[in-house]
Amino acid sequence: MKIVSRVRGQGPVLILIHGYAGSVLHWENMVASLESHFTCVILNYSQFYLGREAMPFSQQVDELSFWIEKNYPRQKVSVAGMSFGGALAWALSSKYSQLIDRCVFINPMPADPARSFAMKGMRIFFALPLYRKTVFIFLSTNMGQKFLQKCAQIFRLRSEKEASRLNALQGRKRMLLGHLFNNFAWILKQEKWDFWKQKLQAWNHPSLLIYDDQDPLFAPQTYLKMDQVLRCDETLVLSGAGHIATGAHSEMIAKEIRIFLEKNIIRRKAG
Repeated sequence: MKIVSRVRGQGPVLILIHGYAGSVLHWENMVASLESHFTCVILNYSQFYLGREAMPFSQQVDELSFWIEKNYPRQKVSVAGMSFGGALAWALSSKYSQLIDRCVFINPMPADPARSFAMKGMRIFFALPLYRKTVFIFLSTNMGQKFLQKCAQIFRLRSEKEASRLNALQGRKRMLLGHLFNNFAWILKQEKWDFWKQKLQAWNHPSLLIYDDQDPLFAPQTYLKMDQVLRCDETLVLSGAGHIATGAHSEMIAKEIRIFLEKNIIRRKAG
């Protein structure tokens, strides 16, 4: 499966992983502040979920490890992941620890996330048995349009005009949106999340957790629990940045990442 990347800057390698159905542009402002200190590798892994059949989460992690080994052999890289990309980052680091130096998580998705969504409607939506046709029909209803409006708020589309276009989507474009929701639901339901929870119990990577205490997707308690499990060396709590925190707080986040990655850390031993 093809992974596309943009490379900017020079120095130690920092791999940036956007969220599910996200964009490399979510990192744009941050990279401008980081590229003088690091080789910023901005991944686009959209082929993992855009295909007719979504790739399982575990396989996505394996594919990322193969890509890193191929492109950056015999060296450790740092990874920064946002939302679903944050989950890929902690999974990659826990299963293939020999490849990863340090980790940065920005509003990361937890293991078994369907139970942790802050919005009750979203927990119900992803708990239901979903199919492409039924998702498409649902998104055409008034309830489906409200669901899309909530998603637009969570993922901070760049303008009200852009957000309003979600409700106007018809035909193939609405089908694509339904396809993305369906694939995401399938990824969540078929994954053996207990495997990853067990792996995380032995976590021993230097890590920085950045989360927003007003994130509409996951409640602060979810991130506090992750902080305890991962025993993060540094934690930055934002307020009002939203789920895609790199949009409003790019300079602050870039500064914290740079300080963290350049700091000498003696990691605590697991257990």
